[in-house]
Parts: sequence; C-alpha cells; structure tokens
Amino acid sequence: MFPAQDQYRTDERLRARIDLHTRFSTNPYGWWRWVFDQLELPGACRMLEIGCGTGELWNHNRDRIPLSWSLVLTDRSEALLRVTCRELEDLDGSFRFVIADAQAIPAGDASFDAVIANHVLYYAPDKPRVFAEIRRVLKPGGQVCATTVGRNHMKELRELARSFDPRLQLGNDAESFTLENGLSQMAEAFSAVTLSRYDDALEVSEPEPLASYVHSIASADYDRRAEFLRFVERHLASLGGTMHITKDSGMLHAYRP
Repeated sequence: MFPAQDQYRTDERLRARIDLHTRFSTNPYGWWRWVFDQLELPGACRMLEIGCGTGELWNHNRDRIPLSWSLVLTDRSEALLRVTCRELEDLDGSFRFVIADAQAIPAGDASFDAVIANHVLYYAPDKPRVFAEIRRVLKPGGQVCATTVGRNHMKELRELARSFDPRLQLGNDAESFTLENGLSQMAEAFSAVTLSRYDDALEVSEPEPLASYVHSIASADYDRRAEFLRFVERHLASLGGTMHITKDSGMLHAYRP
C-alpha cells in the first residue's frame, strides 16, 4: 500500500479513484448528492469537513448550499487544499480552507453544528483521539457524519489485483474503520449512532481506468503497471468486455450528547 501521508502530495492518485467511480457507477443519482441528502442541518449552520480532498461534496452540490452556512474545509495535504480552493472559488457563501490534522483540530470547543468526515477516518492512527477532538469542537447536540466502506467493497478488484501479484493488497487501510465495525467505535464517543448504506456497483468496460485505480494505491516504486494493464485487458476480454465490481459505501451518523 502507498502510505497515506504520501498518497495525496498531489491530486493525481485521488483523481484516478474518483474517475473510475464517476464513469462506471451504476447508480445514476450519484454518491455526493446522496451524501448531501443525509445531512440534517439547520438553516444557519457552522460546519467542519475533515479531509475534504478535492472538495467533491461541495462541487457536486453547488446548487444546494445555503448562503447561511459557514463552511471550514480542512485537509492534511496542502496540495489538495489548493485544488479545493480553486475548484470552489466561484461559489457564493462562506468558505475557509485550513491545513489541519484531525487529531488536533485548530478550533475552539463547541465551535461547529456539524462535522463531516468523508472516507478519511480509516487513515487516522489514533481514532479515539480523533473522536475526542470531533466531540470537543461540536456543539452539544451537534452531529458528526462519517462515510466509509464495508468489508466487501471492491472485492472483485482486490481479488484481481492479488491474482496478478500478491503484493497488490488493496483496501487494508479501510479495515480499521468500516461500515461493520465503525458503528461500535463511534458509539463510545457519540450518541444515537445510525448507519445508512448507498446502493451502487461498478460495471467497468475499459482496462485503463481499472489499472490506473490500482496503480493509485500501489507503492510508489511499483513498476509493473504496463504488465498489469495487459493482464486487465485479458481479464475483461474473458468476461465478455465488462467487469462487475461490488461497491459497499455508506454513512455513520451520530450526535454529541
């Protein structure tokens, strides 16, 4: 696996992952629209996003963001934060962009009505510390929305990668905070934890996006990309041109007591 702190020095690897899901997902509604639908927020809201990446949540919902919301978007990667700022610069409303680690959020106690963490908590080495920080910066009754994946997410692609080379282990990071084990972890710090799943899958008909996705997770010195691409081409041909890949994503929703 490519270390988390190095995966996002630029947006190239993240873009490869987003591209596969954008082009080949079967649910036409879209993940980011669905995530926004799950937010139960007041009309006037101060919100923090942890690990905002390239700002996809807000870019895909730019027509739905109330002007009364105040949004603080954070990420550990300065490069990704620059991309996010550029992507959202034409939006009206109150946006701040802050380089920050979720284990030490640069905000006062009870500062936010809501905290959002999209596919990021499994990277945290000390999750109880992160949960304590989120709880600290939330107002009493404030909510936390954390998206992650289930243990079967992308299982066919993981199996394909392993069959090519056992070193290509995909998804190990997510195992520490999944839809299956995340609920009990969050219940130790928050109340009324609930789980919602998003119904989706991939039907992939092109080899290059699959190879690019796997390469985005592989070690920086992994040198078999061209060979893997040919392997994927043969595999797609053996399936009649299309590979079905399971997706299992969802949101854990909870409140500060």
